[in-house]
Amino acid sequence: MLKKITLGVLMLAVAWLFFLVPLQADMGPKPTADLFIEGASVPYEIDILVPFPSGSIDEVSEEETSYVFERIRYDHYLEDDYFDTVFPVLNGYQDVDGYASMTIYKSMPTTIRQEAAHHFYLGYFRAPSDFKVAIITEDGELIVSEAMNRRQFTATFHYDLTGVDMTSSQQGVGLLSETVPTADIMQAFFVRLALTLLAELAVLFVFFYRKLSSYMFVGAVNLFTQTGITLLTIVGYYFWGGMLGALLLFVLAELVVFLTEMILYALFLKEKSRLRAVLYAITANTVSLLIGFILLLSLG
Repeated sequence: MLKKITLGVLMLAVAWLFFLVPLQADMGPKPTADLFIEGASVPYEIDILVPFPSGSIDEVSEEETSYVFERIRYDHYLEDDYFDTVFPVLNGYQDVDGYASMTIYKSMPTTIRQEAAHHFYLGYFRAPSDFKVAIITEDGELIVSEAMNRRQFTATFHYDLTGVDMTSSQQGVGLLSETVPTADIMQAFFVRLALTLLAELAVLFVFFYRKLSSYMFVGAVNLFTQTGITLLTIVGYYFWGGMLGALLLFVLAELVVFLTEMILYALFLKEKSRLRAVLYAITANTVSLLIGFILLLSLG
């Protein structure tokens, strides 16, 4: 009976989750990235190079240009101007590591959009997970960064060209780095952990538990379970699937914790009756679930 009640509560929570997070049929969240160029000494345009492990790429022929033209008009911020500035430099270009233009040679829809001066957005189907930044100057020189592996689901990169001579083509220069919001992650971790611990101990007081041993036991159990839930949620949000990934991991983890705490409290929380311990577990975890949803939605 208790398991049915618990599963019913969680099914309602999942339904609420999907009601609050509208999804389009063919979409769902996709990895994105923001790229900031710093220290450029001359005017430039950008493209993204990605690896082609299957072998060398071929120069796009005149017969193929019309197909590439239509795709680039949609995929790249330069649109028609791409063929006057970037295309002549990167058509047929592949570096010694096997990297070539994502815009020209990748069939999947990938977008490079300029958001502001020196700020570019990488996305649509997905931001590349392994890439180099290609800088093409107005004189046709090609500056290429070192390779970078994207770690976060929604990432921010900075490519610092300070001190780089941009009057001649170079490879592996400048500093390309990914910014990990460590302070935000730590704040999210401790805020959620503290709020859920305080809430579950407050519910324990409402259920008329008064012995120190009860609070120490419940606090120890929650410190373990809520730390696990919080870590999974943070990993889901920052590194796996954004808001949807965080919500899915959060709900699954809460399901496990619901059942685990119900059993533990029924067996070991002995200050009151076993029934009261089980009712406490259901109530406290429902409160924890609601707090978790609110905190997650505040991230979005």
